[in-house]
Amino acid sequence: MALSPEIEFDDFEDDSEAIETSRTYRIDFENGRITNELIAGLEAIKQFVYMALHTERYSYSVFSHDIGNELQEVLSDNETTDAY
Repeated sequence: MALSPEIEFDDFEDDSEAIETSRTYRIDFENGRITNELIAGLEAIKQFVYMALHTERYSYSVFSHDIGNELQEVLSDNETTDAY
């Protein structure tokens, strides 16, 4: 006897369309400049993730509150252990 009910699911195809990432300008991180080259797809996602991980949350008003990390707050907390 099974612990959960055994239900058969019909195979279905995902007919939804892929979501396109928005195009954005490439940032030259070495020189600290925005280039006039437009990027999209995986390159745009990589750039967004890089920016989110290297930006302290709430530090710059140009970024929404969804972008950034709070690592500095965690590191300055007295209850944070050395192992963390």
